[in-house]
Amino acid sequence: MFLKVAERLSELMPDPHFVVAGGSFAEHSEYERCFTKELSRAALNGRFHRIGFRFDISTLLAESAALVFTSRHEGFPRVVIEAMLHKIPVVAASCEALGECIQDGINGYLVRETSEEAEIGALTDRLVQVLRQGVPNNFRENAARTASRFTVGAHVQSMEELYEELLAARKEPACASA
Repeated sequence: MFLKVAERLSELMPDPHFVVAGGSFAEHSEYERCFTKELSRAALNGRFHRIGFRFDISTLLAESAALVFTSRHEGFPRVVIEAMLHKIPVVAASCEALGECIQDGINGYLVRETSEEAEIGALTDRLVQVLRQGVPNNFRENAARTASRFTVGAHVQSMEELYEELLAARKEPACASA
């Protein structure tokens, strides 16, 4: 679906480039084959860039105008949290886990449509809006504040608090010495 959104956006706006960072899909060779085939057919005129695995995601996000997340089936997409932490507008297809962190129009955009074609159109429309008009006041700050609740550090702290609570509740009776 990402390629279809990219194509449609390219028809409406002449400048966007699309970057996909991450490891290869070698372990998913059928997916890789299909993706490469679709990419070769896409009318993106050299504006689609697969840059492989990178350690400088912060730099890439800082240079991005928006993050487009088109997966509908994902556990908890960390890339969305990373983008929000960097105050990058997220435009995403509705994926179950994203409801935990994105409030539509407040700190990101969630698109919920019943058909793929309608979803492609809605994602593209939101992207055009973000790229041409920007985002509302406090949107970027709201995103970063929300995302800070989902960082690794916040998760570790939450787990430590849970363990401490469970251990305190478990108080074992003192043993009498003989």
